[in-house]
Amino acid sequence: MYPPLRLSLRGRQPWKNNLKFARNVDHSYSEEFGRIVGSHNKAGQTIQVPKPQRFTVTAAQAASFQGITNLTTPLTMSIQANVAYQLSSVERFLNADHMYERYGKPAADALSNYVDYQAFQFATQTCPNFVGTPGTAPTDNSVYLNAGVVMDNFDCPMNTQDRMVIVSPQMMANAVIKDQTLFHAGQEIEMQYRTGAVGEAHGLQWFKSQNTPTSTGPTYAGTPVVSGGGQTGSSLATSGWTSGSLPAGTRFTIGSAGTGVYTVNAQSRQSTGVLQSFVVTTTTALSSGTINIPVYPAMTSTGAYQNISQAPPAGATITPWVASGITNTITTGLAFHEKAFAVVYGQLDVPDKGVIEGYGDTDPETGCYMRYLQYLDGDNDQWKVRWDILFGFGGLYPEWACVIAS
Repeated sequence: MYPPLRLSLRGRQPWKNNLKFARNVDHSYSEEFGRIVGSHNKAGQTIQVPKPQRFTVTAAQAASFQGITNLTTPLTMSIQANVAYQLSSVERFLNADHMYERYGKPAADALSNYVDYQAFQFATQTCPNFVGTPGTAPTDNSVYLNAGVVMDNFDCPMNTQDRMVIVSPQMMANAVIKDQTLFHAGQEIEMQYRTGAVGEAHGLQWFKSQNTPTSTGPTYAGTPVVSGGGQTGSSLATSGWTSGSLPAGTRFTIGSAGTGVYTVNAQSRQSTGVLQSFVVTTTTALSSGTINIPVYPAMTSTGAYQNISQAPPAGATITPWVASGITNTITTGLAFHEKAFAVVYGQLDVPDKGVIEGYGDTDPETGCYMRYLQYLDGDNDQWKVRWDILFGFGGLYPEWACVIAS
């Protein structure tokens, strides 16, 4: 008998192991999808997650009433992925004692890895902040402390238990070696010796993942500058390029000194003295003339939601995070707060007719839901099996994260 999904949740452990990124972000919004809103309509594939209201302070006796700004961020569930396979009655009979180990577990592993990589890649291409040198491994672990400083500057909650960093196996090995000369509690030294991994250090919970994404470095020619002053919003008009391409995930800063666009404290709105890093959200081809670059964060230079010290001045220099052609592959580890991003899962219907077996189940720790169906193609005597997952992701507070470039 083919072990049903509910009895073979030995598979949950690989789900948890594979979901290094997806298990450590917010997955509480899954229940908002598929439920009835109002009298009869479901929410659809996109919900709007409200963001906190911000106000400015009036230093006066008289009140200055402010309007309410209901800012939201979209969270979309639109990706259905599956692993499907078939086998004959003869194969099923002869291998019945090992069906899950031979076929089911690899299918669940493949799906959970796919979810994790897609969500992790989205996060590294959405987060504007970065530390380190693209294409060069960190020379010491101060880069991870600096990632924490960047998150602090964006008003990220400081509780260490909710701050994580996920790095590649090589980055983890380098970090362990560089920490060997530092003082640690005895149990931390023992754990690093036994596991070859950092546990909790530098204000972060550490994980390593083979799903750590890589980015492609930009290629460009010319001397890029801001084309026209006073710009706001999520598109920046530039000029001075002659050719090339800015891949999604390319970071850049604007200007310096008097022309610099700096980050500001979320409450006081005073400059931090650190240039704001912007990330290119969609791969952009470059040529002469005006090039509009889609960016995050959207530029807001005044008001309660101000996030930059000034609107980009006309002619301010555009400085990409790595010079053209210096590196083709940038490994992007990520430090983040659990509320920086969200992953959501949909509970696909399980039919009660036309199938031999059909089950669906949710792992309570990761929120991951998978559906399993088995049915017979009688004409060809083939037993068909499919594992399905419906998921999506979004950035709640991408500024509460920082790419570790390597």
